[in-house]
Amino acid sequence: MRKTWAAPVEIKADGDDAGAFTARIATLDVIDKDSDVTVSGAFLGNDPVRVSRFNHSSAVRDDLPVGVATIQEVGDQVIADGQLNLDTAGGRDLYDTLKFEAKNGVTSEWSYGFTVEESEDGEQDDQKVRFLKRLKAFEVSPVMRGAGMDTATLAVKTKTATDFGNLPLYDRDYAWNSSAALGRVRKWASSDGSGDKDTMDWPKYSKAFFWYDPDDDDSFGGFKLPFADITDGKLWAVPRGIFAVAGVLQGARGGVDISETDQDHIRDTVDRYYQKLREKFDDESIIVPWAKSAGGLSLKHEGDLALTAIDALTERVRLLAALRLKEGRTLSSVNRKRLSSLVESMQAVITDLDDLLSATEPPEKHAPLNPLADHAAFMAHLARFGQETT
Repeated sequence: MRKTWAAPVEIKADGDDAGAFTARIATLDVIDKDSDVTVSGAFLGNDPVRVSRFNHSSAVRDDLPVGVATIQEVGDQVIADGQLNLDTAGGRDLYDTLKFEAKNGVTSEWSYGFTVEESEDGEQDDQKVRFLKRLKAFEVSPVMRGAGMDTATLAVKTKTATDFGNLPLYDRDYAWNSSAALGRVRKWASSDGSGDKDTMDWPKYSKAFFWYDPDDDDSFGGFKLPFADITDGKLWAVPRGIFAVAGVLQGARGGVDISETDQDHIRDTVDRYYQKLREKFDDESIIVPWAKSAGGLSLKHEGDLALTAIDALTERVRLLAALRLKEGRTLSSVNRKRLSSLVESMQAVITDLDDLLSATEPPEKHAPLNPLADHAAFMAHLARFGQETT
C-alpha cells in the first residue's frame, strides 16, 4: 500500500551533507482520504527504507533506488531523514529536480510505501475508519499527485532554517549566555582559532543556529536563534538555549523577524530537540510551548523555564552595562534602582524557598532502642566504681 501527504522538504545544497533531506511524510491520528487513521506509535521500530526517484519507480518498475531514509515519529508528524546518492544519475536527477521545482514554484508531494502489520476497525469523529496501529514502511518517494488529506505544496526550501543537526545535549543546569557562547563558537569555527570573519568556516558556524539569511551568510549578522556552545572543543546543544528559542518563537523578547515558513520548520526542529531532552532527562513534561495539549510541568522543568528567563535578563543587563562602559558611561540611576529592586525580590524568593526547605526537613532518624545493649552499658558503668547489683 502507499499513502501520500504534503511534505515540506529541505534539501542540503553543499558541504559534506549535500543531498541530505528531511521530509514530513505523514500526520498521525487524523482521518485520510482512504478513511484510515494512522495512530501514534505505528512507525516505531521501522528499519531504514529506500528512496525512489519518482512515483515509486523502485517499487513498481524495478528502477534502482536513489537513496536511503530513516523514519521516525516527532509529535504528530512522521519525519523521513534521508540521503540521496549523488554518485548515481538517478540521485543527481532527483536532487536537481527538487531544487529546480522549488526555484520555479512547482509543487509535488511525498509518499511512502508500507504493509499493514496490525489494524482495527472503529469510529472517529462519527465516521467509520480503520485504525492503522502498526506499519512496516519499505520506501519513500516524491510523486506527482496523491490521495492524502490536506495535501499542499512540496517545498524544497532555501537553506535558511537550518537542518536538525542532532547535536549532543549539554548539562541541563548550564546557564545560557548567548553572547559568550557565540564568542566561543566563532573561535571554534574559524580556521586559526581567532574568531575573525575572514577565517570563518560559515557552514560550520551555522551549526550553532536555527536560522540564517542566505543573502547574508558570510557575516555574523546573518545568523539568528543560537542555541549551542563549545566545551572541550566540541559543539553542544544547550537545553536552556533551546528553551530560549522556543520562547522567542512564541513571541518572547519581541519574537523574531523571519518568515512564517521558516518559523514552522524551526518549530519542527525544536520539537525534535525537545524529544531528545525528554528522553535524556527522563522528563515527559518537557513539551514545546505550542503543543496542542500538555500536562502539568514537572518541578524541574518549571525551574528550567524560570532560570532560562533569568539567563536572558542577566545577559541583557550585562550587554547594556558593557555598552555604557564603551561609551564611557555607567548604568543610569534609574536602571540601577530597577536592578536593585529586582535583586531584593529575588533574594526574597530565595529566602522563602530556604524557609520552605527548612520547614519540610525530614525528622532526624535515631538509632533503634536495644535493651540488651543498654543493660550491658549500664553494668559496665557500675563496674568502673566497684559496685555490685543484685
